[in-house]
Amino acid sequence: MRGIIYIGLIGLFTVLFQSCNTVTKIRQDSNLAYIYNPGRATIHPRYKVYHDNDNQSTLFVKIYPVELLYNMANPEGIYRAELGIYYRLYDLTVGRIVVDSGFFKYPVMMHNVKREFIASIPIKAEKAHTYNLEVIVRDILRNKAVQSFITVDKTSEYNRQNFIVVDHKSRVQVFNPIVDSSLALCILYPKKEIDTLYIRYFENKSKIPDPPSFLIPSGSMDLKPDSVWSIPYSDTTILKFPVHGIYQVGISPDRLEGYSFIYFGEYFPSVKTPEEMIKPLVYLASQNEIKRLLSDPVPKLAVDNFWLESASNIEKARELIRIYYNRVLYANYFFASYKEGWKTDRGMIYIVYGPPDNVFKNDEEEKWIFGTKKSSPRISFVFTKISNPFTQNDFKLRRNAETKTMWDQAVTSWRNGKTFEINQIKE
Repeated sequence: MRGIIYIGLIGLFTVLFQSCNTVTKIRQDSNLAYIYNPGRATIHPRYKVYHDNDNQSTLFVKIYPVELLYNMANPEGIYRAELGIYYRLYDLTVGRIVVDSGFFKYPVMMHNVKREFIASIPIKAEKAHTYNLEVIVRDILRNKAVQSFITVDKTSEYNRQNFIVVDHKSRVQVFNPIVDSSLALCILYPKKEIDTLYIRYFENKSKIPDPPSFLIPSGSMDLKPDSVWSIPYSDTTILKFPVHGIYQVGISPDRLEGYSFIYFGEYFPSVKTPEEMIKPLVYLASQNEIKRLLSDPVPKLAVDNFWLESASNIEKARELIRIYYNRVLYANYFFASYKEGWKTDRGMIYIVYGPPDNVFKNDEEEKWIFGTKKSSPRISFVFTKISNPFTQNDFKLRRNAETKTMWDQAVTSWRNGKTFEINQIKE
């Protein structure tokens, strides 16, 4: 029985852009559940904001061209996709008013597609202000779009949005702060001349959240670094990441600000070893069971037996393994912050309950709703965005004594060999 699941992520590509002025929108109250459902989202952009000067910033959008729809219905008779990027910038400092917006349309020629596809869009962001940037990326031919919200923070010249990270050899811009020991990167600070970089290292001591029925919120990270050192700065200084943890690179020895690189493991976000497969079982198993699994001399056999005991036969066990660890992988992909995505509040809910049926987002929170049938109960969870010096992807579950979680029913369902399906439960 194969106990290890591995899913490769999509490679990255690039092409040049042109623009026009057509406008497209998504309603503010749109259900965004597709963004966390791999089977429903057709495009998966990545974003980065860089502050050029006191009056302007640049939004970089990376697209995977393989995800776009191409056809030959154009005057040139060549395979071409149409990509649209719409943005709207809200100034939160003066009361959430729209201060800038625009739309760019890019024809993507299949024969020109190289390794990466990056658009750069100037936005009018003023010094000392904080903004929420709404971005909608649309595959025009497929008529599918993805909506995202990005915090633009111009209150400090020390934070992550004042840096650009590139690959040491190719000099291609790097969007993902998740790294591994094989990477060699360069960090650039073009705003002014500096001669020193300060690196603060934090061990990965993150804890696993309690079940949603517990009223005590999950703890925050200890902000005292385990070690600090400095290195000479140049635009060719190589950064490497030899051990797991958080590496925050800044230009000041006194400010906990900078660009953070996070190293969770060589295969992250995948789970490839039996030991990695045991740890996320904490949501289904008792502490004693987890200790027994981790101390087993043959951890692979221990994982297989855990699922066999729940499923009662090999085929069901294989299906449960596939579903559970696919969810672990996607929790890592979607929700990684200063800790692995599966260890976050959103990751916990995602793994046990599955992708939510409804997701509504605004500047400061996300609301997830499970249940679509009138004859079935509905469960909702609200996650509040937390200010964090290492990431913009830190959300905590809002815990309330009146919140109906059905956690025990969900765990029991898994332990009885069935994924939890709220739509199959009657009021």
